[in-house]
Amino acid sequence: MRAAILTTAVLLVAAYWSAPSSRARRRILAAGTVALGGLLSYRHLAARRLSVAFFIFSILLVYFVFRLAAAPENRPRQIRWGILALVLLFVGLKWTGAQRAVYGYLHIPERYYVFLGAWLGASYLLFRLIHVLLEARKPDFPKMTFLELFLYALLPSTLLAGPIDRFPRFLGDCRFGRPEFSGAAEGLRRIVVGVFKKFVIADYLATLPAD
Repeated sequence: MRAAILTTAVLLVAAYWSAPSSRARRRILAAGTVALGGLLSYRHLAARRLSVAFFIFSILLVYFVFRLAAAPENRPRQIRWGILALVLLFVGLKWTGAQRAVYGYLHIPERYYVFLGAWLGASYLLFRLIHVLLEARKPDFPKMTFLELFLYALLPSTLLAGPIDRFPRFLGDCRFGRPEFSGAAEGLRRIVVGVFKKFVIADYLATLPAD
């Protein structure tokens, strides 16, 4: 499974680099997101069906927010209901009693309860979507496509970053032209430095005695 994930990521980078336009790059990223999301969800051996269902539900949730944020008519009223729905969903994820009740109602085996966290980046995703709905209330909210919102919410690299990125700023990156080698090299340098800090410096410091 790890080999499949790594191979998919490498092919995604190669296809992205050679894409002729920003629209083609967005489509490649979307296809790669679906492929990687499916592989990562399917990786949970004891709850494969449930994990894949969570991933599909995430896509539907993004489409739900897109319909609310992209519709100019009755936007304030629709957005209020959308934000409320996302907040209730977040509370439900953190409320173990509600989770067990849902599992019992759906007759899902109790052994799958431990794997409820298989919904990859659920809290992060919900916060991002709430942010989009809050931004959509502003008159200068930029026009977007479903593909752009899909990448903002579910692109695997965004789930590893923090803090939560603002959607208008991400949109600028999403519509960026062909990447240059110098920019890619700088990005790779930052990744290497970050990995070194985490797995060499931070992990070493964590082994030192507190006193």
